[in-house]
Amino acid sequence: MTIEAQKTIELIECGTGGVQEVRILKQDTSSIEFDRFMRLKTVAEHVNKLNLEKNIAILDVGGFDGAFALFVPGLKVMVIDPQTTGGSGLNIPFPNKHFDVVVSIDALEHLPRKDRPKLLQELVRVTRSKLFVNFPEAGSMNAQKTVLSVISNKFIQEHVDYDLPKQEETVSFLKEICPSATITATGYVNISTWLPWFILFHTDKKRGLESSEFLKEQAHAVNPPFLYYLLECDLGGSI
Repeated sequence: MTIEAQKTIELIECGTGGVQEVRILKQDTSSIEFDRFMRLKTVAEHVNKLNLEKNIAILDVGGFDGAFALFVPGLKVMVIDPQTTGGSGLNIPFPNKHFDVVVSIDALEHLPRKDRPKLLQELVRVTRSKLFVNFPEAGSMNAQKTVLSVISNKFIQEHVDYDLPKQEETVSFLKEICPSATITATGYVNISTWLPWFILFHTDKKRGLESSEFLKEQAHAVNPPFLYYLLECDLGGSI
């Protein structure tokens, strides 16, 4: 089973090759499964705290269908994704410091380790103020391998084949690129909660979605060890 594009949004041309803008058709996140919902919601909470001006454009690198826009109403979300827009985070077609805010949610781990510094370099290059990089962390590798022992999943397979990013190493890469950056790490989604839910969802989608609603409501109650880490990078520019 692969990620299904949300039917409440669409991607439209914006005049820049490999980049598309998100158009919201209906403000509804109910069909987004627990795992993806938590990633989008957590990053959006940090972005919404910035109180950005309405219709300001932010860039979502690796954003697939653009569902992140459903969690940041009032902002213009531009998406680069090889599957849906034909663009690549390794070659972002915008000038330096073009966006006040850039997000990349679960793209880093789908690149071989040797290519990850290039992606981070491009993300930093086009960001003027705030960069948010989210990824499943290497501490969850045993859980990832357990999933593969039960079901086949191309995304989890890439997690294992490419080795998941380490938080400390990723922070180090970012600091090498921008030594003045202030980086804060936030962990979320308990690994032991995620593992059985993920297998359930990918073997019985209906029941997986039903249990998603409960997990979304209880998400605040989880404890470490965490599956995901979000790095908030303050690059110094004002918004």
